[in-house]
Amino acid sequence: MLIAAIETVRDKNIKGISLKEALHLTERRYRTLFDSMTEGFAVYELIFDKKGVPCDYRFLEVNPAFEKLTALKRQDVIGRLVSEVLPNNDLHWLEIFGRVILTGEPVHFDSFSSPLQKYYEVFAYRTADFQFAVLFSDITERKRSQEAIQLSEQKYRELIETSNSIIMKADKILNITFMNDFGLKFFGYTAGELIGKNVVGTTIPPTDDECRDLAAMANDLKKHPNKYAINVHKNMRKNGELVWVSWTNKVKYDKKGNVTEILAIGNDITDLKKTEQQLKKVNEELMRSNKELEAFAYVASHDLREPLRAISGFIGLLGMKYADKLDVQAKKYIDLASQGVMRMDGLLSCLLEYSRVNTKGAELMPIEAKTSLDDAIANLNASITEAKAEIRCDDMPRVLADNRQLSQLFQNLIHNAIKFRNHENPKIHIGCKKDYEKWIFSVQDNGIGIEPQHYDRIFKIFQRIHSNGKYPGHGIGLSICRKIVERHGGKIWVESEIAKGTSFYFTLEAGNE
Repeated sequence: MLIAAIETVRDKNIKGISLKEALHLTERRYRTLFDSMTEGFAVYELIFDKKGVPCDYRFLEVNPAFEKLTALKRQDVIGRLVSEVLPNNDLHWLEIFGRVILTGEPVHFDSFSSPLQKYYEVFAYRTADFQFAVLFSDITERKRSQEAIQLSEQKYRELIETSNSIIMKADKILNITFMNDFGLKFFGYTAGELIGKNVVGTTIPPTDDECRDLAAMANDLKKHPNKYAINVHKNMRKNGELVWVSWTNKVKYDKKGNVTEILAIGNDITDLKKTEQQLKKVNEELMRSNKELEAFAYVASHDLREPLRAISGFIGLLGMKYADKLDVQAKKYIDLASQGVMRMDGLLSCLLEYSRVNTKGAELMPIEAKTSLDDAIANLNASITEAKAEIRCDDMPRVLADNRQLSQLFQNLIHNAIKFRNHENPKIHIGCKKDYEKWIFSVQDNGIGIEPQHYDRIFKIFQRIHSNGKYPGHGIGLSICRKIVERHGGKIWVESEIAKGTSFYFTLEAGNE
């Protein structure tokens, strides 16, 4: 068009000025416009072979923007063939420009230039019989952005379609607008059957077996989305089967704060829920059995002691009344029977004490652990003095505990440290350290130690790892310790090294500071 304007001026004389002046003025205006354009502009001459087929094109003129957008200098291209300047130029450009010359119809297209490695938006039109002009702009950045967006969208679609999660979108009235293939297969629908339908009555039953109004819950999601950001409830398949799904919901809003869309991602947790229900049932049965066992242990240990006392009394009377008639062997049997009764009475006493940890325990409350520890040390004063034991104690914290049971816990552990000593002067250290919301207590000694294979066994009721003759006892002290700690919601464990000593650790919740 610019060139056509110049040709027109050449044929006319402008009023008031000479043709030469008019032409000079027009060319100057054209050159100013030509040089100041931000789009690249070039004029070419199409070259034909002997058969009249377009085979190349020659540079006739280019503007400064052409140089900037192509990195080609004007002096390097004017008068030269494109095949010389750009040897690997794409053939389809020649085909397009050939049609422009042959048909006279302008074209507008986007294309990639292999030699220049750029995308261009191109507008080409014929200016003379064998000449055409090209107006173009660099759209490489835009194209790269579009390609990146397309690639991202492709990956997003692939992620959605290959995901093993239900991915669903719904509008503000909870009509389903999208569901991925996994979700459709999971619920048993086709896209045509589900898209556009409301979630209630399709994927959500109106109520569940807990009589919760799921329809009301679904509608409440629009009003209180944060309440349902993560939600677990029963869903319904097309065949009516109820399944458990854990949902993560994200609500989108418009500028006015109105709900426009709900994105929901769900995972099937039906098997997990069944396992939880089975585990809950087993735990309930276990708790009931434990309570029955504790009740039985209490009754048995309490009631069996009465006939045991009677047996003990009769054995004593038998020994006294018939002392002159019994030989040495008979007296020995009576002594053994008496010792057996005494041991049985001791076992029943221990069993009774064990059962009372849960049945007779006081309410847990914030207490000073030092008070419980002082009581334990006072109760063991005679044993400590006799063994010449050296006891060191760290500053004790406040903990949530039953004072009597905590004292018994300290007493049993300190008694064990004295009992299984390896030196004439046993050294015992009672320590503690903070661990987040809990305190870790330790009772450490320099005694005989425990072999690792016995770490679990020593906490089991009536289990002993030493002979009764060398270390007398009933094998229940540490069992009571574990039961006390577990009642307090803590853990107890042991670390030991033979001939060097043992450390018992247990945790308790911190009390109010």
